[in-house]
Amino acid sequence: MVTTALDKENWRVVGIFRGQCMIADVVPLVNGKRDLTCSGFRKNWFTYLKSERPDLILLADNFDVALSIPGKTPELDFWASKFSDSLKVIASTSKNVVYFSTPPVQKRLVDCVSASGDIGRECLGTASQRNTKRLISARTATRNGVKVIDGSEWTCVFQGCPAIVGNVAVFSADHFSRRFAETLAPLFKAWLSNNGLEN
Repeated sequence: MVTTALDKENWRVVGIFRGQCMIADVVPLVNGKRDLTCSGFRKNWFTYLKSERPDLILLADNFDVALSIPGKTPELDFWASKFSDSLKVIASTSKNVVYFSTPPVQKRLVDCVSASGDIGRECLGTASQRNTKRLISARTATRNGVKVIDGSEWTCVFQGCPAIVGNVAVFSADHFSRRFAETLAPLFKAWLSNNGLEN
């Protein structure tokens, strides 16, 4: 989506990511064990941003990963606080930071299409899924000067979130399929233009 939307003559795109590592400054639990490697990865990532001072930063992650909670702090409050801590650091490194909020949960075709090829109602997700965390993340991002793209607006209509859009599968595993991401490029390009970030 990003590389297709941006003019390659004007932009150099650098992807930074690590599985299971959220934007929030937390320790994820992988197979029930604390994964401390994310903290080092996040620290290096922040150092890179401070050094490079990017013209534009696009953030996206899966906030459904289990995490280690110290003491008796409610998980949602802890995650939101640590998400805000990370956003403060990120926003200090660029005047243009965009957060693409995690879209509602949708089923993969392999999980909801019958053996005969029929697409059942099980293939239709709902925009209400993940609402609480999506709303909190959007509010937290806005408070920290980060612009927000609501993922549900690009993947759902009338509260329904189909597994296929325009003959293209929306998800592959837990991520957008490559083809669907490419179909979002014009939307992302238009959004950048409307917000004065295209060039």
